[in-house]
Amino acid sequence: MKFRYSFFLLIFGAASCYSQKEIKNCGSFIIKQSFFDSLSNTFISSESSWPDSKVWFKDSFTVSEINLIQRVVSEDMKTKTVIVPQYYVFVNQKSKSCSVYLNFSDTAKLISKYKRGHEKEDDIITTIGDDYIKLKSVLPPITLTDTIIDDIAYKRSKYIFDKDYRRIGIIYFRCDKMDFLYPFFKSVSQEVGCPIFIYDNIYPTKKTGTRSEISITSAKLTDDELKVFEKWKNNDF
Repeated sequence: MKFRYSFFLLIFGAASCYSQKEIKNCGSFIIKQSFFDSLSNTFISSESSWPDSKVWFKDSFTVSEINLIQRVVSEDMKTKTVIVPQYYVFVNQKSKSCSVYLNFSDTAKLISKYKRGHEKEDDIITTIGDDYIKLKSVLPPITLTDTIIDDIAYKRSKYIFDKDYRRIGIIYFRCDKMDFLYPFFKSVSQEVGCPIFIYDNIYPTKKTGTRSEISITSAKLTDDELKVFEKWKNNDF
């Protein structure tokens, strides 16, 4: 079964999580994708071409919302963009198994199951929290000066992916979130001791690039969300 994906890279994070009883290592976040604009020399969000996607997590399990972009023509012949959830991928990080559901509900019907790596188009979706996609720099990483974005301090490093500097990567570490479980590029985060919250993939000669960024939405799961994880976890075994 082939799948579409609506974002560059998903991530896996952890924070203290509480419901009616204490439950740790759970919550939710949004994956934000933006594109580099050479005229303004900044990254600009464009949800009409690459929508935000939500991820829920609990312990070693994650649920990723996969969105589909639809363009609808109204009665007055105006076109508008609508973001529609297409399906949800439940991933067991330990067994690398993936289960696909149509709805985010404990009564949702299971559509299919597969092992990560068997669906090449879906590999990016299911690489949450590990090193399936690696930073392959041709030179040692270069430490850049720290920066502040929206009142948040980041440590930064630059990676060179080819000798002609045609593609580089800038990664941003948030050391105030050390309880996060290393989202992008796990081994790199482990070396630094801080999770990566922003990854810039830049093509300097073409003056193009993309940015993938984490935005934490909650440090807990609701009772209904916990029911989904419990039910889907049981379906996984």
